[in-house]
Amino acid sequence: TCNFDQALTYLDKVLAIRTQLFGEQHPDTVSVYYNIGMCQERKGAINEALACQQKVLDMRLQTFGKMNRCTADSYLLISNIYKIKGDFNFTIEYAQKALHIYLKIVGENHPNTAEAYDKLGSCYNAIGNNLLALSYHQKALAIRLSISGEIHSSVATSYNNISIVYASLKDTLNQIAYQQKSLDIRLEIFGETHLLIAINYNNLGTCYGNQGNYPLAIAYYQKALPILLQTTGKYSTTTAQLYSNLANHLGKSANYEQAFRHYQLALQSVCPKFNDTHFNQTS
Repeated sequence: TCNFDQALTYLDKVLAIRTQLFGEQHPDTVSVYYNIGMCQERKGAINEALACQQKVLDMRLQTFGKMNRCTADSYLLISNIYKIKGDFNFTIEYAQKALHIYLKIVGENHPNTAEAYDKLGSCYNAIGNNLLALSYHQKALAIRLSISGEIHSSVATSYNNISIVYASLKDTLNQIAYQQKSLDIRLEIFGETHLLIAINYNNLGTCYGNQGNYPLAIAYYQKALPILLQTTGKYSTTTAQLYSNLANHLGKSANYEQAFRHYQLALQSVCPKFNDTHFNQTS
């Protein structure tokens, strides 16, 4: 496991040395602020990460000006942090700023431009503007196909994101078709035991569950489970969500005993100290 606190301690020491040697505005100093922000984000300290990356942006604006790729990268990174915070207005604002710069500097047919389109698509889908979301994701997909071809992880990401928009639009057939395309590419690239494969299986389970095909939904959830247990472990929110999905669909299939057991497992995944005896206590 990552020891983020120890990493931050070392980064603070590096920052002090580089600030003393080069000053605040030097690229080597800015890169340390960037790494501190990334570490804070992975640690879950989102407000601290935002403050750090905002500092990086301010330094890049001062050093490079607005029309610079590094500045655009900072805008897109801050956009992602606002998305984690659930502040979609700022997410869209910063992603639009990044997109404007990328289009001016690197043009339409570039991975950075595709990433900005992809970010905007996810944001607009989150706030319910599904058709605009779909158009942005389709732009990202077209660029990625043009640059990388069909068998590429970024293309699989686009297919997955388009599937999610179709889910919001209640278009189950397209939801399944695009999710299956994403899965096929990732299986070819990563093999069966990668975390992203588990996510695709889980998403397909949800697709078929929405369609009312509970046996197939359960089968996909069960495919995802051993991969998640191997990659994220038993005690994770991702595993807990999968157990909960399984329990929900087992219940809909009238398999109430197994449904109850999987709800127990979901609870134990997020509360390790919770065990079976808690269910046997009388109030």
